Amino acid sequence: MKKIRLKTRFTSDTRLARSDGFSLVEVLVTAVVMSVGLLGIAGLQLTSLKNNDSAFIRSQGTIFSYNLIDYMRANRQSAIAGDYNISLSALSDLSAPSGTPTIADSDRYSWFQQLDANLPNAKAAINCDANAVCVVKVEWNDSHAEGSTSTKDVVLTAQL
Repeated sequence: MKKIRLKTRFTSDTRLARSDGFSLVEVLVTAVVMSVGLLGIAGLQLTSLKNNDSAFIRSQGTIFSYNLIDYMRANRQSAIAGDYNISLSALSDLSAPSGTPTIADSDRYSWFQQLDANLPNAKAAINCDANAVCVVKVEWNDSHAEGSTSTKDVVLTAQL
């Protein structure tokens, strides 16, 4: 028996020529697609960091408001008498208590210092009525997260 050898359509040289590699256009398209994807991931990371910072500052405002309520519960009679009350004002406008400060003056001033050190452009208001219901409002500038002159606030109402 005689073996018949069939000739293939493509020779080995043709196969090598067809699989030489990627063309320059394919490489450029891949680079563009990867760049857009990486920019999207970077944008998501930046947004996540801004929102995380905003949430942290909101938590700080809430914690400080609860601290003041605790101060007022410890000095209940002065709080009911209105010794802690103050209208909404910038903390930098407030001065240290002079002379012999009361417990309320010392508590309020130390609380203002904590707010001023931890919240950007913080403002605060405190109002207690004769029924021992106190409202504490803390405002701050959240432009770092919002990208504008956004003001956020925490309002805490508590029964002493």
